[in-house]
Order: sequence, then C-alpha cells, then structure tokens
Amino acid sequence: AVEGVDYEAPSGVVVIPAGETSAMIPVKPIMNAARAEDVTLQVSLNAGLYDESADPVTVTIHDFTIPSDSCVWMGDSGVDNNASTAANWYQSKLPTKDDKILLAVFSPSNIVWDAGVNGLPDTVASWEQTVDYTGTVTFKTVYPVDGTEDAFTNFTVTGNCLVNGGKWTSLANGDGEVYRINATVGGNLTVGERGTISVQGKGYAPGKFPAGSAIGAHAATYSGNFSHIYGDVYAPTRIGSGGHGNAASCGGGAIRLTVAGAAVIDGTLDAQSSTQTSASKPNPEKGVGAGGSIFVTASSISGNGTVIASAYESNGTSYSSEAGSGGRIALVATVGAVTIPNGNLKCSGSFGGNGV
Repeated sequence: AVEGVDYEAPSGVVVIPAGETSAMIPVKPIMNAARAEDVTLQVSLNAGLYDESADPVTVTIHDFTIPSDSCVWMGDSGVDNNASTAANWYQSKLPTKDDKILLAVFSPSNIVWDAGVNGLPDTVASWEQTVDYTGTVTFKTVYPVDGTEDAFTNFTVTGNCLVNGGKWTSLANGDGEVYRINATVGGNLTVGERGTISVQGKGYAPGKFPAGSAIGAHAATYSGNFSHIYGDVYAPTRIGSGGHGNAASCGGGAIRLTVAGAAVIDGTLDAQSSTQTSASKPNPEKGVGAGGSIFVTASSISGNGTVIASAYESNGTSYSSEAGSGGRIALVATVGAVTIPNGNLKCSGSFGGNGV
C-alpha cells in the first residue's frame, strides 16, 4: 500500500493510555478507481523505553469493485459538477435512459442533473443514493410553460428510487415560479433516515409574491385579506411568497413526487422558507417568507420521517404582524394508507402572524 494513494497519512503518534495495554491505529483508505487489486499495509512497533517487542500486523485494504451494471458518479472532471459532463462519471460513461444511477462512497461531490444537455436524459432506469453519499443533487426541473414542450419539466425513474443519503433540491426562484422538484417514480420510493429532499428557501425572493397576493402569504396571510391566499389545498404545487425585504427571507419551494409503488419516508421532505440573512434583526420574526408546497402521491405512504412546509422560525419569541404563512402539504395514498404520524407533518406559520 502506498501512503497518500491507498490510504491517508497517519499522524505518526499513537498514545497508549496509562493502565491500558493497547491502542487503536486508524487506517483510512482512499478511493482510488485506478487501483484494481487488494493492497497490504504492515504496521510494526519499534522497541522503546520499555523494550517491548511485538510481531508486525498486516492490514489488508480490499479493492472495492465498482458495479459494472451502474452509472457511477465520480464528480472528478475538474470542469464542473454537471451530470451532462461525461468525465464526471466512472469511465466517462454518460447515463442513458436505460441505466441504473449510483451515488455512493466513490464521491461526495454535488451533482447538477441538467437533462437535455449533451444528450443527458430526463429518465433513468433506477436511482440509488447510499448512506455514504453526502452531496446534493440539484434538479433543473421547471414548471411547464406553453411553447416550451422540450423543457426539463419532470425527472422520471422507471424503477425504484432510493435516497438513503445526501439531498435532492431545485434551483432557487426569484420573482416568478420557474423551478421546482417534479419527479415520477415507476417503482418504490425510499427516503432513508439520512436522506433529504429539500427546497427550503427556494421559493419567491424577499419582497416577491404572485400577482394579487402579498408578502409572506400562501396558505394564509398576515393581512387578513383572504384574496391574498393562493394554491390548491388538495393538489398543492405553488412556491411560497418571500418575506419582508429587509429581512431577506425567501419563501419555500415546491416538491411534487408521483410514485406508482410505495413511498417510505424516514428522512425529511422540507419546503420551509429560508432563514433570515439580514445582519440586523430588530424584530427577528418580521418578514419571514411563507412555506412552500409538498405534494406526494403513492400507492401507500409510510415511515417516521418529517414532512415540513412551515414558515421558518428564527427564534419564536418576537411578535410581528408581518409573519409568514405556512405552506401546504398533501399526501395521497391511491391504494393503501398514509401512516406517517400526524405529529411529523408540520405546516405552521411563523410566530405571531395575523391570520396564520
């Protein structure tokens, strides 16, 4: 084994605590796609003050075979983190609609799924993010608009989809509804405990909202003017309005998941408004953006995860008449039932808002 190639350089010092007879020596392997065999590392103890000797210990670093039936994300092109860049994939194999996608221990790099560029499809055979993957997948899916039939409006997984690690998100919106997560799964969907689908703060920018509405409005409104409320209670797909401009709080984005099989949510679905980024917050609750939308349809929906489309609370202690509205959540089971605990579904407005 070669230091810096097969394993990270150790500190060089191991302390055996008083009264103990041993200590652990951590060996952290390095992912090396060019190495295709097991390698060994020999650890020996030099005689010291106590003149103790011990036989050398041999550690084997096993080759981790990259699955040959999958397109594996490496993210090491050195150019960008776009999925449409072939050099970002193992052996420069750009995915096709018939491929299995694997995001795992091989690379923690973020990825932008920019379907339509360089022939990158908007459909794949299956999708798996293991618990070892810690990056973020950004889908450039957009709302459908007349005259843009070729736009990337929906990401489709024809088989099973597993998000056991890392995060899915969308691009951020500004003064209009352009981007959201919109995905169709032909098999089962699993969002594991360490997996997240989040569009927190991806809604309207601060001070922006749909025509006829108001700052911080969505499922409710601080103004008490019910004409400012928008969106569908049963099929919510809208993003949340931005908060007061001085507070720089964006509304929550939108998540739409259509699953033919079962959906198991043990992780998090998040469409909260963003935290406030203003350096000066004389009233931390003033100007909070509204929560966005989460709409999931599946044969059954279960799990112990969190589904949240609330207006983000910065501290929950300051009253304001310009608090943000909660968003909307709709979980629809077409065959079985929705068994996620009610306490795990959160869709509240921020503290002190009138009409929220």
